[in-house]
Amino acid sequence: MKKEARFMRIETEYGDIEITANAIRKMVYMSAIESAGPVNISAKNWLEKIFSSDESKIKVEEDEIGNIKVDLFLEVEYGVKLPEVANALIEKVQSELKTYLNCESVDVNVHFTSLK
Repeated sequence: MKKEARFMRIETEYGDIEITANAIRKMVYMSAIESAGPVNISAKNWLEKIFSSDESKIKVEEDEIGNIKVDLFLEVEYGVKLPEVANALIEKVQSELKTYLNCESVDVNVHFTSLK
């Protein structure tokens, strides 16, 4: 069963580090806006679009064995090549989470919700 990641514990040679889900969301958000180009973080529905911040529209889950799953919901401009944007985002997010958080198993899903 998957659950919303509250915090993640990372073991290093200097000790354990705990990082919150909000910090992970912020890292994913920064990765997305740096690499995506003409896209915006979107919402799953209109109510969420009105009442939540961009980082809260990124879903981060951790399963019982520590694998991280990230869901990005994006709004794209007309004419953008969706496979290229999705692949670039997936590679960037996976790379940064592996580099900075030592996450070996990161599953990134990109959902295109609207066109502008």
